[in-house]
Amino acid sequence: MTAGHGGSLAIDWLEQDIVTVGWARSVGDFRDQSAEEIVEKSKDAGAGRQVARFLGKTKRGDGMCEGDTVIVYAPNPKGLVVGVGEVGEPEYVKHPNLPFDDHRYHRTVRWYDWGTPVSKDELPSDCPQVYTPATLASFGGSRENLKAAVSRAPEIPTEEIESTISLGSSEDDMHVWAMRNLQKIDSDLTVTEHESPIPVGDIDVLAEDSDGWVVVELKKGEAGDNAVGQIKGYMSDLKRETQEEVRGILIAEDFSTRVKRAVADDNVDLYRLKLNPSLEVT
Repeated sequence: MTAGHGGSLAIDWLEQDIVTVGWARSVGDFRDQSAEEIVEKSKDAGAGRQVARFLGKTKRGDGMCEGDTVIVYAPNPKGLVVGVGEVGEPEYVKHPNLPFDDHRYHRTVRWYDWGTPVSKDELPSDCPQVYTPATLASFGGSRENLKAAVSRAPEIPTEEIESTISLGSSEDDMHVWAMRNLQKIDSDLTVTEHESPIPVGDIDVLAEDSDGWVVVELKKGEAGDNAVGQIKGYMSDLKRETQEEVRGILIAEDFSTRVKRAVADDNVDLYRLKLNPSLEVT
């Protein structure tokens, strides 16, 4: 199972002894729905059968069940077997303690003491593939062989993983950092969705605060006129769609003087993100 959003939830899962999946805003509370309804809504949300499989509500019998062993894989950073453990029953958590509010489908995990996390590259070549491009996939090997392979690999300290997840040199890495750390800007912020689609495009991060919606855009390098036009367009479209208050946050490595002047009276806050990383209000 892939740790949510490219591995960015790996630390949260380990610390909270859980695994989770998203799409809850589209699928809803599974406890009041049939397996057919969940599968249909999951497909409509672009999740395929992943939600239904995680909840164990599939006709094929290929869903997750209480007592199953889960292998958690994080493609970022650099392919890690984060942990292996036994899962409990599915739960619906309306207010998850996670940076992604739509990750409301949870299963508790009793992690095995196998010396994880370890790098995928440290596993022997004859170890079955632990990588999955989907959220969930069946493991092709035996539990005993996996345990032997993982136990022989050098363990990676959790704090090293957390540091690697937080750092980044690409715009994608900035997205991961923002999803985990947006409340450092404002403790009132709650992440709603990553790459949220609206009629004029995809908002990098859609968030909420006590006053309404917050559009967050991230740009590697210096943000110029195009970035200002983009975030203003998103804000205008979202306000028109929701009829609610909308403000903006533009995060970049630097800003031109024109950008600073352009947003001065437009309810858009600028934050400089250094890739060490740190935030400075502009």
